[in-house]
Amino acid sequence: RPPPAFTIHLLQGDDVGGLEGKRRFAKVFNLATVSNQATHCLRGPAWQAILQDKATIVCEGAETMLNLHPDERTAFNLKIVELASRLGWKHEAKRRAEFKLFNGFEYPLHFLSYDAATAPTLAA
Repeated sequence: RPPPAFTIHLLQGDDVGGLEGKRRFAKVFNLATVSNQATHCLRGPAWQAILQDKATIVCEGAETMLNLHPDERTAFNLKIVELASRLGWKHEAKRRAEFKLFNGFEYPLHFLSYDAATAPTLAA
């Protein structure tokens, strides 16, 4: 059951950059999910404008991308972690390991923590 003030915003577009500067979305999100088809959106600085001071970004990994070779899936997942670290986000590998599929494999999600106080320092 969601908390009383829980709101879901379904956003689509080529980039979250279009939300930057819009008061409606300023510091609104404490949780964001990003599909593996939209990981290119992790590049922009707009996230700092729309995320609350402490937030979690859940990014879908490449495990479900069947058209990729296993080595390409690994490289794709490493790129998610690399992009996150460039923005000063922390990859929570332990949280990822907590969730298992029915067959024992890790859930194909990457948990990224954002903290406005430390992100600029970590991104340097």
